[in-house]
This record gives sequence, C-alpha cells and structure tokens, in this order.
Amino acid sequence: MLCRDVFGETLNESRDPDHGQSDRYTSRFFLKHSSIEQAFDMLQEQGFKLVASCGSGTAGGNVAELKPGVDLEENRWNHYNEFVFVRE
Repeated sequence: MLCRDVFGETLNESRDPDHGQSDRYTSRFFLKHSSIEQAFDMLQEQGFKLVASCGSGTAGGNVAELKPGVDLEENRWNHYNEFVFVRE
C-alpha cells in the first residue's frame, strides 16, 4: 500500500465505526504527527510535490473579523482543507 510506504509506522489504520447499515468492512487512516508539516516532509522525501490546495471556512479571529453570517464558537473550528500531491 502506497500510504504505508510513505508514512510507515506513523500511519494508524482503524475500522470505521460510522459505516451505516452496511456489513462491509471499512477503514480509516490517521497520521500520528503533531503537525501537518511532518506529513508534508515525508511526502516530499518520497518524491511527491504539492500541486494544489484549497480551503474554506473560518478559524479563529475576533467578532469584527468574522465573515457576515458566521456564528461565533460553533463555526470557529468548522473548516475544510484539501491538499493535492503528485509523484512524477
């Protein structure tokens, strides 16, 4: 598996407890890193390059800096980030 080749023992695999009514096996993968930069470094060491990224939502800031319509505490941590890596 490519994930195991890149991340080695820092990759934690577990069963997905929220797989619905299906009896199929599902799994989740988690990285044991304390910061995302550690994962990025491991990807670079294996020949991957970051080619795209995007994000949405608001994380942090004070009331004056929040986007219109954003709740305070509930949405402070509601964000999504995506990073795309390729290996040539």
